[in-house]
Amino acid sequence: MAYVKVFAPSRKHRNHTWTLGVNTCTQKWNTDHCSGGGFYACELKDLFLWLDCLYPCVRECGWVDVPAGAHLVVYDDKIKASQLEVLAFVPVEDMVYQFAVRAPLGAAASAEKALMWACLMNRTELVRRLVQLTYCPLSNAMQCVYGNKEIAQVLREAGMK
Repeated sequence: MAYVKVFAPSRKHRNHTWTLGVNTCTQKWNTDHCSGGGFYACELKDLFLWLDCLYPCVRECGWVDVPAGAHLVVYDDKIKASQLEVLAFVPVEDMVYQFAVRAPLGAAASAEKALMWACLMNRTELVRRLVQLTYCPLSNAMQCVYGNKEIAQVLREAGMK
């Protein structure tokens, strides 16, 4: 199963710089929650739990997997592993779009969550992509626009009153 990793803008965290391929944590492995000693990732359904709180200016996420033989602990909303293999670096807008398309919360709920995030974060091009999804509800999006006239116009053109 591929997991999602949210990266700091520099791809650096706790003296580790993320690269494509297998990344190994150099800290002593432990299963403690919210501590060093391993790398964290999440399932796509939990993306916004981490996207909203980790880094205010996230530009990139990644698809990652746990290599065979790595230590692993699974929590309710994330995993912790001694190694993660980065399969691909992905612009955050593309990962959010994948969240909407793959619909881990159901089609309408996933698309709405993605659209509201895109509006709040002023990601106009992502808003344009999301409103093209026929199952994307527009009803709550305008409350997240906060003066961005271009996004408001995109929503109006998509049929929001």
